[in-house]
Amino acid sequence: MMKETTTIYAYKLQYVENLTFDKTRGFAKRFIDELPKPLVDDLYSQLERGVVQICSEPQMLVYLYVFGNMHQAKLNKAFENVPEVFFEQPEINIIDYGCGQAIGTMCYLDFIRQKGVLQKVKRVTLIEPSEICLKRAALHTSAFLPNAEILTVNKTFDELSEEDINCEESLPTLHILSNVLDLDFDFENFAELVKGGLQGYNQFVCVGPYFGFSDKDERLEEFCSLLGGKSNFYEVLDKYQLNPEKAWTAQIRCFSVGELEENLSTEVTDEDIENGVEDEYGVVYSRDGKRLLTCWNEDLEAYVVKEGTSIICDYAFFQLRRCSLSAFRGCESLQQVTIPGSVTSIGDSAFLGCKSLQQVTIPDSVTSIGDSAFVGCKSLQQIIIPENSVEKFKQMLPKKMWGKLYYLVKAVNDDEQEDIDLEDIPLDLPY
Repeated sequence: MMKETTTIYAYKLQYVENLTFDKTRGFAKRFIDELPKPLVDDLYSQLERGVVQICSEPQMLVYLYVFGNMHQAKLNKAFENVPEVFFEQPEINIIDYGCGQAIGTMCYLDFIRQKGVLQKVKRVTLIEPSEICLKRAALHTSAFLPNAEILTVNKTFDELSEEDINCEESLPTLHILSNVLDLDFDFENFAELVKGGLQGYNQFVCVGPYFGFSDKDERLEEFCSLLGGKSNFYEVLDKYQLNPEKAWTAQIRCFSVGELEENLSTEVTDEDIENGVEDEYGVVYSRDGKRLLTCWNEDLEAYVVKEGTSIICDYAFFQLRRCSLSAFRGCESLQQVTIPGSVTSIGDSAFLGCKSLQQVTIPDSVTSIGDSAFVGCKSLQQIIIPENSVEKFKQMLPKKMWGKLYYLVKAVNDDEQEDIDLEDIPLDLPY
Protein backbone atom coordinates (compact mmCIF):
# COMPACT_ATOMS: atom_id res chain seq x y z
CA MET A 1 0.00 0.00 0.00
CA MET A 2 1.20 3.49 -0.90
CA LYS A 3 0.56 5.80 2.07
CA GLU A 4 1.73 9.18 3.28
CA THR A 5 3.41 8.68 6.66
CA THR A 6 6.28 11.08 7.41
CA THR A 7 4.76 14.51 6.72
CA ILE A 8 3.59 17.14 9.19
CA TYR A 9 0.08 16.68 7.76
CA ALA A 10 0.14 12.95 8.56
CA TYR A 11 1.44 13.63 12.05
CA LYS A 12 -1.32 16.15 12.82
CA LEU A 13 -4.09 14.03 11.32
CA GLN A 14 -3.51 11.12 13.67
CA TYR A 15 -4.44 13.31 16.65
CA VAL A 16 -7.78 14.56 15.29
CA GLU A 17 -10.63 13.07 17.30
CA ASN A 18 -13.87 11.97 15.61
CA LEU A 19 -12.43 12.73 12.19
CA THR A 20 -14.89 13.94 9.52
CA PHE A 21 -14.55 15.23 5.98
CA ASP A 22 -15.22 18.77 7.20
CA LYS A 23 -12.38 18.51 9.73
CA THR A 24 -10.08 17.21 7.00
CA ARG A 25 -11.05 20.11 4.75
CA GLY A 26 -10.31 22.40 7.69
CA PHE A 27 -6.59 21.62 7.26
CA ALA A 28 -6.83 23.03 3.74
CA LYS A 29 -8.69 26.14 4.88
CA ARG A 30 -6.06 26.97 7.49
CA PHE A 31 -3.33 26.58 4.87
CA ILE A 32 -5.09 28.92 2.46
CA ASP A 33 -5.88 31.47 5.18
CA GLU A 34 -2.13 31.85 5.79
CA LEU A 35 -1.30 32.53 2.12
CA PRO A 36 -1.45 35.88 0.31
CA LYS A 37 -4.21 36.01 -2.28
CA PRO A 38 -1.87 36.07 -5.33
CA LEU A 39 -0.41 32.72 -4.25
CA VAL A 40 -3.86 31.21 -3.76
CA ASP A 41 -4.92 32.49 -7.19
CA ASP A 42 -1.80 31.03 -8.77
CA LEU A 43 -2.39 27.60 -7.18
CA TYR A 44 -6.02 27.65 -8.28
CA SER A 45 -5.05 28.47 -11.87
CA GLN A 46 -2.63 25.52 -11.84
CA LEU A 47 -5.57 23.18 -11.21
CA GLU A 48 -7.28 24.25 -14.48
CA ARG A 49 -10.72 23.91 -12.88
CA GLY A 50 -9.79 20.58 -11.32
CA VAL A 51 -9.05 18.51 -14.42
CA VAL A 52 -5.23 18.33 -14.34
CA GLN A 53 -3.25 15.72 -12.43
CA ILE A 54 -2.12 17.14 -9.08
CA CYS A 55 1.60 16.98 -8.38
CA SER A 56 2.21 18.98 -5.17
CA GLU A 57 0.88 19.27 -1.64
CA PRO A 58 -0.15 22.94 -2.03
CA GLN A 59 -2.24 21.94 -5.06
CA MET A 60 -3.87 19.15 -3.01
CA LEU A 61 -4.85 21.52 -0.24
CA VAL A 62 -6.26 24.14 -2.60
CA TYR A 63 -8.22 21.49 -4.49
CA LEU A 64 -9.64 20.07 -1.26
CA TYR A 65 -10.74 23.50 -0.10
CA VAL A 66 -12.07 24.85 -3.42
CA PHE A 67 -13.78 21.72 -4.78
CA GLY A 68 -14.37 19.64 -1.65
CA ASN A 69 -17.79 21.08 -0.78
CA MET A 70 -19.02 20.59 -4.34
CA HIS A 71 -18.02 16.91 -4.30
CA GLN A 72 -19.65 16.49 -0.91
CA ALA A 73 -22.94 18.08 -2.00
CA LYS A 74 -23.21 15.92 -5.14
CA LEU A 75 -22.26 12.74 -3.32
CA ASN A 76 -24.64 13.30 -0.43
CA LYS A 77 -27.48 13.84 -2.92
CA ALA A 78 -26.52 10.54 -4.52
CA PHE A 79 -26.17 8.64 -1.24
CA GLU A 80 -29.63 9.82 -0.21
CA ASN A 81 -31.01 7.95 -3.22
CA VAL A 82 -29.14 4.66 -2.83
CA PRO A 83 -31.64 1.86 -2.07
CA GLU A 84 -32.18 1.49 1.67
CA VAL A 85 -31.42 -2.23 1.51
CA PHE A 86 -27.78 -1.41 0.71
CA PHE A 87 -27.35 0.33 4.06
CA GLU A 88 -28.77 -2.76 5.75
CA GLN A 89 -25.78 -4.81 4.60
CA PRO A 90 -23.54 -5.44 7.62
CA GLU A 91 -20.29 -5.40 5.65
CA ILE A 92 -19.21 -3.99 2.28
CA ASN A 93 -16.18 -3.23 0.13
CA ILE A 94 -15.53 0.14 -1.56
CA ILE A 95 -13.83 0.98 -4.85
CA ASP A 96 -13.10 4.70 -5.24
CA TYR A 97 -12.20 5.45 -8.88
CA GLY A 98 -10.02 8.48 -9.61
CA CYS A 99 -10.21 8.93 -5.88
CA GLY A 100 -7.98 11.99 -5.60
CA GLN A 101 -7.60 12.38 -1.84
CA ALA A 102 -10.43 9.88 -1.13
CA ILE A 103 -13.12 12.54 -0.93
CA GLY A 104 -15.76 10.03 -2.08
CA THR A 105 -14.84 7.47 0.57
CA MET A 106 -14.70 10.06 3.35
CA CYS A 107 -18.07 11.51 2.36
CA TYR A 108 -19.70 8.07 2.34
CA LEU A 109 -18.33 7.26 5.79
CA ASP A 110 -19.61 10.61 7.07
CA PHE A 111 -23.00 9.95 5.48
CA ILE A 112 -23.57 6.55 7.06
CA ARG A 113 -22.37 7.83 10.42
CA GLN A 114 -24.87 10.70 10.32
CA LYS A 115 -27.54 8.28 9.15
CA GLY A 116 -26.83 6.04 12.14
CA VAL A 117 -25.87 3.08 9.95
CA LEU A 118 -23.60 0.49 11.55
CA GLN A 119 -21.86 -0.87 8.48
CA LYS A 120 -18.39 -2.37 8.45
CA VAL A 121 -16.06 -1.67 5.54
CA LYS A 122 -13.80 -4.65 4.96
CA ARG A 123 -11.69 -3.30 2.10
CA VAL A 124 -11.20 -0.03 0.21
CA THR A 125 -9.58 0.02 -3.23
CA LEU A 126 -8.23 3.47 -4.13
CA ILE A 127 -7.52 4.09 -7.82
CA GLU A 128 -5.64 7.30 -8.68
CA PRO A 129 -2.91 8.27 -11.22
CA SER A 130 -1.35 10.98 -9.04
CA GLU A 131 1.06 9.32 -6.63
CA ILE A 132 1.02 12.16 -4.12
CA CYS A 133 -2.80 12.19 -4.06
CA LEU A 134 -2.97 8.41 -3.76
CA LYS A 135 -0.69 8.40 -0.73
CA ARG A 136 -2.83 11.06 0.92
CA ALA A 137 -5.99 9.15 0.01
CA ALA A 138 -4.60 6.10 1.80
CA LEU A 139 -3.71 8.28 4.78
CA HIS A 140 -7.24 9.71 4.97
CA THR A 141 -8.86 6.31 4.52
CA SER A 142 -6.73 4.61 7.16
CA ALA A 143 -7.55 7.43 9.60
CA PHE A 144 -11.28 6.90 9.01
CA LEU A 145 -11.03 3.10 8.82
CA PRO A 146 -8.06 1.91 10.90
CA ASN A 147 -9.11 -1.75 10.65
CA ALA A 148 -9.92 -1.92 6.95
CA GLU A 149 -7.71 -3.41 4.26
CA ILE A 150 -6.58 -0.64 1.90
CA LEU A 151 -5.43 -1.34 -1.66
CA THR A 152 -3.79 1.42 -3.70
CA VAL A 153 -3.70 1.35 -7.50
CA ASN A 154 -1.46 4.05 -9.01
CA LYS A 155 -2.82 3.97 -12.58
CA THR A 156 -4.83 5.95 -15.09
CA PHE A 157 -8.14 4.47 -16.22
CA ASP A 158 -6.51 3.44 -19.51
CA GLU A 159 -3.85 1.47 -17.61
CA LEU A 160 -6.21 -0.55 -15.41
CA SER A 161 -6.58 -4.32 -15.67
CA GLU A 162 -9.35 -6.61 -14.39
CA GLU A 163 -7.15 -7.56 -11.43
CA ASP A 164 -7.45 -3.97 -10.18
CA ILE A 165 -11.26 -4.20 -9.85
CA ASN A 166 -11.53 -6.06 -6.56
CA CYS A 167 -15.05 -7.34 -6.00
CA GLU A 168 -16.12 -10.29 -3.85
CA GLU A 169 -18.92 -12.71 -4.58
CA SER A 170 -19.96 -12.78 -0.93
CA LEU A 171 -19.83 -9.03 -0.12
CA PRO A 172 -21.58 -6.05 -1.75
CA THR A 173 -19.28 -3.48 -3.34
CA LEU A 174 -19.84 0.28 -3.42
CA HIS A 175 -18.33 1.86 -6.55
CA ILE A 176 -17.75 5.62 -6.23
CA LEU A 177 -17.07 7.71 -9.35
CA SER A 178 -17.00 11.38 -8.38
CA ASN A 179 -16.30 13.90 -11.18
CA VAL A 180 -14.23 11.42 -13.21
CA LEU A 181 -16.42 10.06 -16.01
CA ASP A 182 -16.14 13.36 -17.90
CA LEU A 183 -12.34 13.15 -18.10
CA ASP A 184 -10.44 12.12 -21.24
CA PHE A 185 -9.86 8.36 -21.46
CA ASP A 186 -11.08 5.33 -23.44
CA PHE A 187 -14.56 5.34 -21.96
CA GLU A 188 -15.97 2.20 -23.59
CA ASN A 189 -12.88 0.15 -22.79
CA PHE A 190 -13.04 1.31 -19.17
CA ALA A 191 -16.72 0.34 -18.91
CA GLU A 192 -16.01 -3.10 -20.38
CA LEU A 193 -13.10 -3.58 -17.97
CA VAL A 194 -15.23 -2.69 -14.94
CA LYS A 195 -18.06 -4.93 -16.14
CA GLY A 196 -15.69 -7.88 -16.53
CA GLY A 197 -14.45 -7.54 -12.95
CA LEU A 198 -17.85 -7.43 -11.26
CA GLN A 199 -18.89 -10.15 -8.83
CA GLY A 200 -21.72 -10.30 -6.34
CA TYR A 201 -23.85 -7.21 -5.76
CA ASN A 202 -22.50 -3.84 -6.92
CA GLN A 203 -23.91 -0.42 -6.05
CA PHE A 204 -22.65 2.39 -8.29
CA VAL A 205 -22.71 6.06 -7.28
CA CYS A 206 -21.72 8.32 -10.19
CA VAL A 207 -21.71 12.11 -9.99
CA GLY A 208 -20.32 14.74 -12.31
CA PRO A 209 -20.86 18.14 -13.89
CA TYR A 210 -23.57 18.90 -16.42
CA PHE A 211 -22.38 20.95 -19.40
CA GLY A 212 -25.58 21.07 -21.43
CA PHE A 213 -23.69 20.97 -24.72
CA SER A 214 -21.06 18.21 -24.50
CA ASP A 215 -21.36 14.57 -25.54
CA LYS A 216 -19.77 13.80 -22.17
CA ASP A 217 -23.15 14.66 -20.65
CA GLU A 218 -24.29 11.24 -21.87
CA ARG A 219 -21.56 9.28 -20.15
CA LEU A 220 -23.31 8.56 -16.86
CA GLU A 221 -26.27 7.16 -18.75
CA GLU A 222 -24.01 5.19 -21.12
CA PHE A 223 -21.97 3.80 -18.23
CA CYS A 224 -25.09 2.40 -16.60
CA SER A 225 -26.21 0.92 -19.93
CA LEU A 226 -22.84 -0.62 -20.81
CA LEU A 227 -22.66 -2.34 -17.41
CA GLY A 228 -26.22 -3.64 -17.69
CA GLY A 229 -27.16 -1.70 -14.57
CA LYS A 230 -30.53 -1.38 -12.90
CA SER A 231 -31.23 2.32 -12.37
CA ASN A 232 -31.92 3.48 -8.81
CA PHE A 233 -31.88 7.24 -9.37
CA TYR A 234 -31.03 9.83 -12.03
CA GLU A 235 -31.20 13.61 -11.87
CA VAL A 236 -29.72 16.59 -13.69
CA LEU A 237 -29.30 19.78 -11.66
CA ASP A 238 -28.59 23.14 -13.29
CA LYS A 239 -26.81 26.07 -11.67
CA TYR A 240 -27.98 26.97 -8.16
CA GLN A 241 -30.28 23.93 -7.93
CA LEU A 242 -27.89 21.80 -5.89
CA ASN A 243 -26.93 24.77 -3.73
CA PRO A 244 -28.82 28.09 -4.04
CA GLU A 245 -25.60 29.99 -3.36
CA LYS A 246 -23.36 28.12 -5.79
CA ALA A 247 -23.39 27.90 -9.58
CA TRP A 248 -22.60 24.20 -9.45
CA THR A 249 -24.19 21.90 -12.00
CA ALA A 250 -24.60 18.20 -11.39
CA GLN A 251 -25.53 14.91 -12.92
CA ILE A 252 -26.26 12.12 -10.46
CA ARG A 253 -26.73 8.48 -11.40
CA CYS A 254 -27.15 5.59 -8.95
CA PHE A 255 -27.51 2.08 -10.32
CA SER A 256 -26.86 -1.51 -9.31
CA VAL A 257 -25.47 -4.60 -10.99
CA GLY A 258 -26.34 -7.96 -9.48
CA GLU A 259 -28.89 -8.63 -6.78
CA LEU A 260 -28.75 -8.90 -3.04
CA GLU A 261 -29.67 -12.44 -2.06
CA GLU A 262 -32.85 -11.54 -0.24
CA ASN A 263 -34.09 -9.79 -3.39
CA LEU A 264 -33.17 -12.50 -5.89
CA SER A 265 -35.97 -13.08 -8.37
CA THR A 266 -36.88 -16.33 -10.10
CA GLU A 267 -38.37 -14.34 -12.99
CA VAL A 268 -36.13 -13.95 -16.03
CA THR A 269 -36.29 -10.82 -18.20
CA ASP A 270 -34.91 -10.10 -21.67
CA GLU A 271 -32.34 -7.83 -20.01
CA ASP A 272 -31.21 -10.68 -17.73
CA ILE A 273 -30.57 -12.91 -20.75
CA GLU A 274 -28.77 -10.19 -22.68
CA ASN A 275 -26.41 -9.50 -19.78
CA GLY A 276 -26.04 -13.14 -18.72
CA VAL A 277 -22.94 -15.33 -18.99
CA GLU A 278 -23.12 -18.62 -20.86
CA ASP A 279 -20.96 -21.52 -19.67
CA GLU A 280 -19.42 -24.27 -21.79
CA TYR A 281 -22.58 -26.39 -21.55
CA GLY A 282 -24.89 -23.71 -22.93
CA VAL A 283 -26.36 -22.87 -19.51
CA VAL A 284 -26.80 -19.15 -18.88
CA TYR A 285 -26.17 -17.56 -15.47
CA SER A 286 -26.61 -14.01 -14.23
CA ARG A 287 -23.36 -12.06 -14.30
CA ASP A 288 -22.99 -12.35 -10.52
CA GLY A 289 -23.40 -16.14 -10.76
CA LYS A 290 -26.26 -16.29 -8.25
CA ARG A 291 -29.09 -17.12 -10.70
CA LEU A 292 -29.30 -19.91 -13.26
CA LEU A 293 -31.36 -18.21 -15.97
CA THR A 294 -31.86 -20.69 -18.79
CA CYS A 295 -30.31 -23.39 -20.95
CA TRP A 296 -29.58 -23.12 -24.68
CA ASN A 297 -28.42 -26.73 -25.08
CA GLU A 298 -31.31 -29.06 -25.87
CA ASP A 299 -28.92 -32.05 -26.09
CA LEU A 300 -27.57 -31.69 -22.53
CA GLU A 301 -27.62 -35.07 -20.78
CA ALA A 302 -26.13 -34.37 -17.34
CA TYR A 303 -25.38 -31.15 -15.52
CA VAL A 304 -23.96 -30.04 -12.17
CA VAL A 305 -25.21 -26.60 -11.17
CA LYS A 306 -22.29 -24.30 -10.29
CA GLU A 307 -21.36 -23.62 -6.69
CA GLY A 308 -22.48 -20.15 -5.64
CA THR A 309 -25.81 -20.42 -7.46
CA SER A 310 -28.72 -19.34 -5.26
CA ILE A 311 -31.71 -19.51 -7.60
CA ILE A 312 -32.78 -21.77 -10.46
CA CYS A 313 -35.15 -19.46 -12.31
CA ASP A 314 -38.60 -20.02 -13.73
CA TYR A 315 -38.67 -22.17 -16.88
CA ALA A 316 -34.89 -22.57 -16.75
CA PHE A 317 -34.99 -25.92 -18.56
CA PHE A 318 -38.39 -25.60 -20.24
CA GLN A 319 -38.70 -26.07 -24.01
CA LEU A 320 -40.17 -22.74 -24.97
CA ARG A 321 -39.14 -20.86 -28.10
CA ARG A 322 -39.32 -17.13 -28.55
CA CYS A 323 -37.65 -14.82 -31.03
CA SER A 324 -34.61 -12.55 -30.50
CA LEU A 325 -32.09 -12.69 -27.65
CA SER A 326 -34.79 -13.62 -25.16
CA ALA A 327 -35.43 -17.05 -26.74
CA PHE A 328 -35.49 -20.04 -24.44
CA ARG A 329 -34.39 -23.44 -25.67
CA GLY A 330 -35.48 -26.68 -24.04
CA CYS A 331 -33.36 -29.50 -22.64
CA GLU A 332 -35.30 -32.60 -23.64
CA SER A 333 -32.16 -34.75 -23.34
CA LEU A 334 -31.30 -33.68 -19.78
CA GLN A 335 -31.02 -36.83 -17.66
CA GLN A 336 -29.34 -35.79 -14.41
CA VAL A 337 -29.06 -32.58 -12.38
CA THR A 338 -27.08 -31.98 -9.19
CA ILE A 339 -28.00 -28.80 -7.33
CA PRO A 340 -25.32 -27.37 -4.98
CA GLY A 341 -25.83 -26.36 -1.36
CA SER A 342 -25.81 -22.67 -2.21
CA VAL A 343 -29.22 -22.87 -3.93
CA THR A 344 -32.17 -21.73 -1.81
CA SER A 345 -34.99 -21.66 -4.36
CA ILE A 346 -36.12 -23.56 -7.48
CA GLY A 347 -38.43 -21.43 -9.59
CA ASP A 348 -41.78 -22.16 -11.23
CA SER A 349 -41.58 -24.72 -14.06
CA ALA A 350 -37.80 -24.88 -13.65
CA PHE A 351 -37.60 -28.36 -15.21
CA LEU A 352 -40.96 -28.38 -16.97
CA GLY A 353 -40.86 -30.55 -20.08
CA CYS A 354 -37.54 -32.25 -19.29
CA LYS A 355 -38.93 -35.58 -20.41
CA SER A 356 -35.59 -37.44 -20.14
CA LEU A 357 -34.73 -36.27 -16.63
CA GLN A 358 -34.10 -39.34 -14.45
CA GLN A 359 -32.29 -38.10 -11.35
CA VAL A 360 -32.30 -34.90 -9.32
CA THR A 361 -30.14 -34.22 -6.28
CA ILE A 362 -31.62 -31.48 -4.06
CA PRO A 363 -29.71 -30.09 -1.04
CA ASP A 364 -31.22 -29.18 2.32
CA SER A 365 -30.53 -25.49 1.59
CA VAL A 366 -33.54 -25.39 -0.77
CA THR A 367 -36.48 -23.81 1.04
CA SER A 368 -38.94 -23.41 -1.82
CA ILE A 369 -39.84 -25.26 -5.01
CA GLY A 370 -42.07 -23.42 -7.47
CA ASP A 371 -45.26 -24.56 -9.09
CA SER A 372 -44.93 -27.11 -11.90
CA ALA A 373 -41.19 -27.35 -11.29
CA PHE A 374 -41.11 -30.98 -12.46
CA VAL A 375 -44.23 -31.22 -14.62
CA GLY A 376 -43.57 -33.34 -17.68
CA CYS A 377 -40.55 -35.09 -16.14
CA LYS A 378 -42.02 -38.48 -17.01
CA SER A 379 -38.67 -40.33 -16.80
CA LEU A 380 -37.86 -39.16 -13.27
CA GLN A 381 -36.84 -42.17 -11.20
CA GLN A 382 -34.73 -40.87 -8.35
CA ILE A 383 -34.82 -37.85 -6.07
CA ILE A 384 -31.79 -37.60 -3.81
CA ILE A 385 -32.33 -35.53 -0.68
CA PRO A 386 -30.65 -35.22 2.74
CA GLU A 387 -31.66 -37.98 5.12
CA ASN A 388 -33.15 -35.57 7.65
CA SER A 389 -35.25 -33.65 5.12
CA VAL A 390 -37.92 -36.13 4.03
CA GLU A 391 -40.75 -34.31 5.79
CA LYS A 392 -39.66 -30.92 4.51
CA PHE A 393 -39.44 -32.02 0.89
CA LYS A 394 -42.68 -33.96 1.15
CA GLN A 395 -44.35 -30.60 1.77
CA MET A 396 -42.54 -28.81 -1.06
CA LEU A 397 -42.56 -31.40 -3.84
CA PRO A 398 -45.72 -32.16 -5.87
CA LYS A 399 -48.03 -34.65 -4.19
CA LYS A 400 -47.92 -36.98 -7.16
CA MET A 401 -44.20 -37.44 -6.64
CA TRP A 402 -44.93 -38.96 -3.27
CA GLY A 403 -48.03 -40.81 -4.41
CA LYS A 404 -46.53 -42.81 -7.28
CA LEU A 405 -44.51 -45.83 -6.23
CA TYR A 406 -42.04 -45.68 -9.10
CA TYR A 407 -40.35 -42.65 -7.56
CA LEU A 408 -37.37 -43.89 -5.57
CA VAL A 409 -36.36 -41.47 -2.83
CA LYS A 410 -32.85 -41.79 -1.45
CA ALA A 411 -31.25 -40.01 1.48
CA VAL A 412 -27.66 -38.80 1.34
CA ASN A 413 -25.06 -37.39 3.68
CA ASP A 414 -21.39 -36.62 3.27
CA ASP A 415 -20.29 -40.22 3.71
CA GLU A 416 -22.90 -42.57 2.31
CA GLN A 417 -26.30 -43.05 0.71
CA GLU A 418 -29.08 -44.98 2.38
CA ASP A 419 -32.39 -46.06 0.88
CA ILE A 420 -35.51 -44.79 2.55
CA ASP A 421 -38.18 -47.46 2.70
CA LEU A 422 -41.19 -46.15 0.81
CA GLU A 423 -43.40 -47.88 3.38
CA ASP A 424 -42.23 -45.23 5.83
CA ILE A 425 -43.58 -42.45 3.62
CA PRO A 426 -47.33 -41.73 3.56
CA LEU A 427 -48.61 -42.74 0.14
CA ASP A 428 -52.26 -41.89 0.63
CA LEU A 429 -51.88 -38.73 -1.42
CA PRO A 430 -53.85 -38.22 -4.65
CA TYR A 431 -52.28 -39.24 -7.93
